[in-house]
Amino acid sequence: MSQYLAGTATVTNGSATVTGTNTLWLANVTAGDSFTVAGDGVMYDVASVDSDTQVTLSAPYAGTTASGVVYAIGTGFTVPDSFPEMSQGDIETATIFTRAMRKIQGKFTALVSDISGKAAIAGQTFTGDIEAPGITATGSFTSPGIDDNATSTAITIDASENVGIGSDDPEVKLHVEGIGVVTGDSDSYQSEQTGLIFGRFGRISAPTDRRHSISWSMTDSNDSENFVKFNLHNGSGIPYPPVTVMKLEGTGKVLPGSDNTQAIGSASLRWSEVFAGTGTINTSDAREKTPVRGMTKPEVSAAKDMGKEIGVYQFLASVEEKGDDARHHVGLTVQRAVEIMTAHGLEPFSYGFICFDEWDDVFVEHAGIEATDDTDAKAAWTEQTRKAGDLYGFRYDQLNLFIARGFESRLSALEDNA
Repeated sequence: MSQYLAGTATVTNGSATVTGTNTLWLANVTAGDSFTVAGDGVMYDVASVDSDTQVTLSAPYAGTTASGVVYAIGTGFTVPDSFPEMSQGDIETATIFTRAMRKIQGKFTALVSDISGKAAIAGQTFTGDIEAPGITATGSFTSPGIDDNATSTAITIDASENVGIGSDDPEVKLHVEGIGVVTGDSDSYQSEQTGLIFGRFGRISAPTDRRHSISWSMTDSNDSENFVKFNLHNGSGIPYPPVTVMKLEGTGKVLPGSDNTQAIGSASLRWSEVFAGTGTINTSDAREKTPVRGMTKPEVSAAKDMGKEIGVYQFLASVEEKGDDARHHVGLTVQRAVEIMTAHGLEPFSYGFICFDEWDDVFVEHAGIEATDDTDAKAAWTEQTRKAGDLYGFRYDQLNLFIARGFESRLSALEDNA
C-alpha cells in the first residue's frame, strides 16, 4: 500500500500523541490513515493530523516508549470498504495483510448475520424476519403468495396468478376482501395502453354475500350495441340476477336499465332543476292508447273552474331564504284542483295530472367501529336518513291540456253567440 516513511517518530506508551522529526504530515497524511512502528506489528488509525510534526492516534499507543523509531503511515485503501492495499516495499506487510483479512472476516460475518433466517437461497432455509423494499414479513415467507404470518393472510397470489388482498382464495385476477370489493373476470381488456384495467364484469360490494352491491358489465363484442351497464343487487341475499339501473352507451348517451320502468328522483328526493336544450319528449303513439274520447260536461266544467284558479305564488322556502326577493311562480295548488274535481262529482286521483306520494321513515344500521391510532372506538348506531312524509304534485303537461279544453269550450260559446 502507499506509505509515508519520511523522518522518524517518537511514541509514548499510554499516549495517543505521536511526534515526528523531519516529517511533513500535513501535506501527506489524512485522518483515517494507518500508523505503525516497524517491528511492532500493530496498526493504529490516525484520528487527526495536528501539524507537520504531530498526529493524534485513535487509541493510546500500547507499545514501548521510544524516539527516533522507523514508522510507516499507510495511505492506500480500497473504496468504499477501506481495506489496506499492499505495495512493493511496504514494511509490516504481515500486519497489513492481517488487518485486511480481519476486515473481510468482519464484513462476511455481518453479511451472514444479516441474511440468516431471512430467505431461502438455493435450497437453504433460514428462520427469522425478512425485510426488503416494500415487503416486511415476520416469520416464514411463502411464494407464490405472500403471507404476513398474522391472524389472516394479507396478500395471496395463487397458482392461477389471481391476486387476493385480504383473501387467501382469490376468485378472479384481483379480489379485494374487506369493506369493499373490486373485481373483474378473466376476460379482461387487453391493450398496449397503461392504466387500471378492469374485466368485462366487475363488482363493488359489501363482503361475503354480495348484498347491496354495485356491479358493472361491458357487453360482448358480438352485441349489436356497445354499453357499460351499472347493476344493483338488492339486500335479499340473492346476488343474481342484478337489476340494471343505468347503461352508458358508446356514443355518450345515458340510458335507463329497462324501458319505461325507472324514474329519476322521487317525491322525497327531488332534483331541484333540470337544464336541457329542448323540452322532454313524451310518448303519444296511438298504437299504445285506447281511442281518445271527448271530455264530459263535468270534466269541461271542472276545466273552466281550474282556469279561474291560475294565479301567482311564492315558495315558502324561498321566502324564508330570500324574503321579498323570492321569485314569483304561476299556477295553482293540487289541493285546490282536488276540491274542484270533487265538487263536479269527479274522482281526482283517477286522472294522471293529479299525484300524491307518501313515504316512511328510513333508517340505516351502522356497525361498531374499533379504536385505531387515529380514531376512538364507536358503538353500533342507527341513523335516520329520511323522515316519513307526503307530497302532492302535478303532471303539468296533462293539467295544461285539461285546462285548455275549458278555454276551448268558452271560445266556442263566444263564437256561437257572435
